[in-house]
Amino acid sequence: MHTRENISLAQQLMFCYGANKKCEWPLRLVTACPQDGDMHQHLKKNSGLANWTCFTMDHRPLSTICEEEHQQQFVYLTADSEDTMWSFEPNVVYIIGGLVDKNRHKNITKAKAAELGLRTARLPLGEVVDMGEHSKVLTVNHVLEIMANLWQRQRSK
Repeated sequence: MHTRENISLAQQLMFCYGANKKCEWPLRLVTACPQDGDMHQHLKKNSGLANWTCFTMDHRPLSTICEEEHQQQFVYLTADSEDTMWSFEPNVVYIIGGLVDKNRHKNITKAKAAELGLRTARLPLGEVVDMGEHSKVLTVNHVLEIMANLWQRQRSK
């Protein structure tokens, strides 16, 4: 990603944290972010990052996390999946691909999931909202906000 896209993604992660901390039942957020990468540098510019609750930075590549955390089940969220996520499954880690691509790269997150041997799922946008011809690809913070709302509803039942 280009520098501007890294800055945009860092801002989206800050929005994710802000939305998550307002939740009665916050999600546990983990960001796979190499320590020497641009994203880590942009996030470090936020002075409160070390104090963010329910937020962890894991400096391992996603492929390493998936290999080393083999006891976990992972689902990579992608708008290109055939499977729809209607609710949270117990003991499943959901991955939101951190890519700011302005729709340049079709199926890139689905391909990444296949490369890692992970299941995929998509949010039920087309089933609950008339998207018309609009893209079903969302920003990271919008995906997180939808997931947080889904989690709040699921927990309150």
